[in-house]
Amino acid sequence: EYESVASLGVTDPKAFVQKQLANEKLTYLDSCVLSQRIIDQVESTLEESIATNTFLDISTILPTVVVDEDIDKLIQVILTPSKQRLTHIFKNLILTTKYIENLLKPVYEIAEKNAKKSVDTGEYQKYVADKIMKHKDVEIEEMSGKGDKREERRKKAAGGKQGGGAQGRETKTKSTKKHQRGKKDFDDSESDDDDKTSKKKSGKENQLELVSIAEIKKVIHATLENDGIDDLKAEIANHYHLQLNKFAQSKANDLYSISLQNNRQKKK
Repeated sequence: EYESVASLGVTDPKAFVQKQLANEKLTYLDSCVLSQRIIDQVESTLEESIATNTFLDISTILPTVVVDEDIDKLIQVILTPSKQRLTHIFKNLILTTKYIENLLKPVYEIAEKNAKKSVDTGEYQKYVADKIMKHKDVEIEEMSGKGDKREERRKKAAGGKQGGGAQGRETKTKSTKKHQRGKKDFDDSESDDDDKTSKKKSGKENQLELVSIAEIKKVIHATLENDGIDDLKAEIANHYHLQLNKFAQSKANDLYSISLQNNRQKKK
């Protein structure tokens, strides 16, 4: 620990340690230095966690002098690209992909049930119909807006052509018009950006929620509490909320498509 070395009167603890242990393989963190023996222990425990589909709380196998910020950096050191694909980081804990899959499996089952219910009750069909209508309304507004802008340009162009004599020969008029046109294009671009932003906000607000965060938290609570990491419940639920809803919507869409095909066959 740098602080302990500094208490001995050493002004640059890190440089001092590097000089004294020049032949040692060390990992330098912000507040302390870790020996290779500790790194090997952490890596070995992580590999065991991956093999057994569990999780690892690194703080439980590190010296107490290692602070949270250093644990974050240590995780970056030990997580090779291959291990990153097999793990997920929440706070200072490393959860294996298999652990997450097992944890969320019952939530996916609920998502599938909710998807079927949304189709059976007509909720999904109403969502699809509303989405189509809103998309058409946006297209009509865009076409109307473009028409109005073209009309404004025509009027301005017609106004610029009126008049004669010396005013008609001035080259500055053409230059000014070109400048104004450039400004108009910029304004149109800003308007388009606003429209896109508005659409994104509207799209986000009108998404069909088939699995709520509360449902996810309720399902994963028992497992996390039993493992002593219930404080991750909200973070995990928020992290996978969108993914679970996309899955549920995809299932609802599949069921809706099947129902349409069945209805067509019955009519035949």
